Amino acid sequence: TAGSFLLGTGATFNNRSSFQTNFDGSINSGGGAGVTTFNNEPTGTFTKSAGTGTTTINIPFNNNGIVNVDSGKLSLPGGGAHTGAFNVAAGSTLLIAGLANTLNAGVTITGAGLTEITGDLVANAPVTIPTALKISGFGTLDGTADIMVSGPLNWDGAGIVSGATGAAL
Repeated sequence: TAGSFLLGTGATFNNRSSFQTNFDGSINSGGGAGVTTFNNEPTGTFTKSAGTGTTTINIPFNNNGIVNVDSGKLSLPGGGAHTGAFNVAAGSTLLIAGLANTLNAGVTITGAGLTEITGDLVANAPVTIPTALKISGFGTLDGTADIMVSGPLNWDGAGIVSGATGAAL
């Protein structure tokens, strides 16, 4: 099924327990002035549990808990700051698109699925990406820390890798 989850302009949604999406659709702001934010708190679990298409979060999404991508694709074009876990199941995709998604101390990415970057990924703490990594379009890897890719790497666009002196991919 498809649909949309609309948050009021300037609202902050704090998930402190369990948020499950079983649809291919989007999470959006109501428009107007003010930043609308979705915070997956340290005690929160966000799960894309069904749908073979894409669930898109078009507002800043900050993951400090656990995100499970069990089916289809979870797209994060609204940006965000992350210290939590991303678990990407086989056959599923975590898509870093659009605005900067910043990986801070504590973040992990696990699973047999695909991590795809078409937007800006900023690593401020060392991170290992054991899943397959695809950089496409104008995807950018940036930041001050190392990014270790232990799965297959597919670079098929005009992507950019930059960062502080000494940072490595």
